[in-house]
Amino acid sequence: MSRRNDAAVNRFTWYAVLLLILVLVGACLFVEPDSKREMQKVVLDVVSPAISLFDRERDFVREVRRSFKSLDEVQKDASDLREKNVQLTTENAVLKNFQEENAKLREMLEFKQATRYKLMAARVVSHDPANWWNTVLINRGWTDSDKLQSDLPVVTPRGLVGKTGLVSRNVTEVILINNQNCRVSGLVEGTRDQGIVIGMGAPAEGSPRLRMKFLPRGAQLAVGQRIFTGGAGGVFPPGLFIGTILEAPPLSASTEFGLYREALIDPALDLTDLDELFVILSE
Repeated sequence: MSRRNDAAVNRFTWYAVLLLILVLVGACLFVEPDSKREMQKVVLDVVSPAISLFDRERDFVREVRRSFKSLDEVQKDASDLREKNVQLTTENAVLKNFQEENAKLREMLEFKQATRYKLMAARVVSHDPANWWNTVLINRGWTDSDKLQSDLPVVTPRGLVGKTGLVSRNVTEVILINNQNCRVSGLVEGTRDQGIVIGMGAPAEGSPRLRMKFLPRGAQLAVGQRIFTGGAGGVFPPGLFIGTILEAPPLSASTEFGLYREALIDPALDLTDLDELFVILSE
């Protein structure tokens, strides 16, 4: 039977019950008082199933409405939780940035207090897209110090950045160690072996690398050895961390008669993530 037929039957049933109630009520008007109580009992017996059914349907409707209300409340709670989650995620990201910034500043302060050099703190204000791997600009110029000039070492607590280039009134160019025009005297840790560390320019892929050339033919090199500035040349003082040996190819048949060895160096710093740094003005 279709829903339409079911509805028609239900309506017919209700009409029949209603008609029966009207008939019984009308009959009660013409019976003796003594019989009226019996008639009322009969009426109640007849209509009580309908009343019970109506009461159950009313309870059912209430439950349905309550269920819809509960569903709306659940959806609202879920929406509130999502908004709270986004808020907490954002707050955690901001807090993490603050913690990293504080750690970096604390590291720089400790470095400044521990070093024997006279340092000028500076901040990177521009990274030239055309020379991303070669130069940056810092927010210091000759108005900040008469000692600020070209060819001064630039460092962070974690290692060598490069050297100063052109100096203007308010900003100064920094030539990064990956620049092919930046050459540094390097010393292999734990040995007396020295060479020249030269920038390799913009990498074809991956991170920038340095090349250490003119190492003695008999130099004992190993992957992971650290390279520090050797002090030769007069620009970079000795002891500044440059990077670690990434590759140290052995002498081959084609190079075994040469006078020098080479090594590939991984810079101590991520040159794409420079922010706060120091210019060494003097010892």
